[in-house]
Amino acid sequence: KVNAKDSKNTFYYGPFPSGYGAKPILKLLQHETLYENGLLIKNKDYNFWINQFNKIKEILSFKNNNYINELTNKMHQAANNMQFELALFLRDGLTYLKKLKESQIIELSQYKNIDVFAYKTDEKLIFATVLFYRYGILINKVNLTIPLGLSVDESLRVFFEQFYEDKILPDNFIVQEELLNFDLNLSSEYKFISPKIGTNKKVLDLAILNLNDYYEKEHLVIKNQLDKASNMLDSLNKYLNLPKLKNIVVFDNSNINNINPVGVAIVYTNGIKNKSLYRKFNLEALNDRSADVEYIKQSISKFFSSNKNTKDYDLVIADGGIQQVNEAKKTLKMLNINIPGIGLVKNEFHKTKALIDLDMNEIHISDLEL
Repeated sequence: KVNAKDSKNTFYYGPFPSGYGAKPILKLLQHETLYENGLLIKNKDYNFWINQFNKIKEILSFKNNNYINELTNKMHQAANNMQFELALFLRDGLTYLKKLKESQIIELSQYKNIDVFAYKTDEKLIFATVLFYRYGILINKVNLTIPLGLSVDESLRVFFEQFYEDKILPDNFIVQEELLNFDLNLSSEYKFISPKIGTNKKVLDLAILNLNDYYEKEHLVIKNQLDKASNMLDSLNKYLNLPKLKNIVVFDNSNINNINPVGVAIVYTNGIKNKSLYRKFNLEALNDRSADVEYIKQSISKFFSSNKNTKDYDLVIADGGIQQVNEAKKTLKMLNINIPGIGLVKNEFHKTKALIDLDMNEIHISDLEL
């Protein structure tokens, strides 16, 4: 992942082509910058190592063929001098570098940072691929699935906000044209472009190619997970008889001796954990009433009072017994939110043993898979 931390001493590079690892190129770069006449370089000043660092960046940027030509001459010279082991080493390094050069799109170097985002929807999920380019070099690729919540645009909005919360926001996002038609309500820092020709279109096509490959490999596996989740929701709804159970939020809290209490909201969409909607809260420690009851109230209040969180949930689940469920319902009523609520009762092994249903009855769960 491309985290938000960056510095002048950091240079991201990769990923390497399939079948071509980093180790051979790493050895070549070490040979070129850390050794001189076969000996490890020592006792050089700061400026020397800055120059060596810049040399590595120059080699990997492929801005011209100077280094590859120089390496080719060194290889032939070593072979002529019957230094066959060195010639073989340089030949392998040259092969890897040429292959690596083919995978990079240098025209993108006009921008510092570009992320390419491609997606497709399938039933209850959004499949997506993100390519990360830094100074024209592909440094990472991420394939992921996003549970489809209220709508595609709302699900994508939440994804972008959460995914880039701790990552470098690129200068531009390259996206499919249909994404420009969505009302994502993101800040002006998110700049989306949809190219029709040129290099930007090529990298978008590359992202779509990766996306289709990911989809073909994973969608049947994920469909099986969705089918299993759907069966579990049906089992749960036998106890509740609600019109639908698409979006569920579970509230839990943890603390040690009532110190540094933390609350969490865990969201399920179509029975699948929707991590982009997870929330974590630092709670105020109070000693004037039952801690678990108070913390359920604080967590629900913080979650539903935030403008970033939708209030369109089909069920609220409080981790606890009758007291916690009572507090959850009182808090929702205070917030003028009409969402049914139930509770989960745990045993001594912290496994769910019973439900507090909509009528505040404790019901033993016979279905251990629920």
